[in-house]
Amino acid sequence: MRQSDRFDEGSERDYHHAVLISATEVPEGLDVLDCPAGAWAVFENAGPFPQALRQMRGEVAAQWMPSHPYEYRPGPEILRSRPTQDAPTWSDAHLWIPVTRTSV
Repeated sequence: MRQSDRFDEGSERDYHHAVLISATEVPEGLDVLDCPAGAWAVFENAGPFPQALRQMRGEVAAQWMPSHPYEYRPGPEILRSRPTQDAPTWSDAHLWIPVTRTSV
C-alpha cells in the first residue's frame, strides 16, 4: 500500500464504532476487530468538525510521514473524537495511526 492511499480523497474506509470490553465472550450481534501490538503515531487536534479533522489528516500525510522515519503498517486507524464544551460544532480528536520505524 502506498503511504498516501490511506488519505487519498475518495478512498474507501471501513468505519466501526467501538468499545473496550473485558468479557471473554463477545456479546451477540457484535464483532471483534483485532488490533495487533506495535507502534502508533498519535496526533491531537481541536477545532470545527469535520474541517479540523480533515486538515489534521492532510498534514499527517503531507508533512509528518515524509519527514519522520516511520511508515504505515497493517492495522486499523483509531480515531477518538468528541464534542467540546467550547462550541457544539467543535471536536477534540486523537488520531492513532499504526506505524513501523524504517531503517533510515
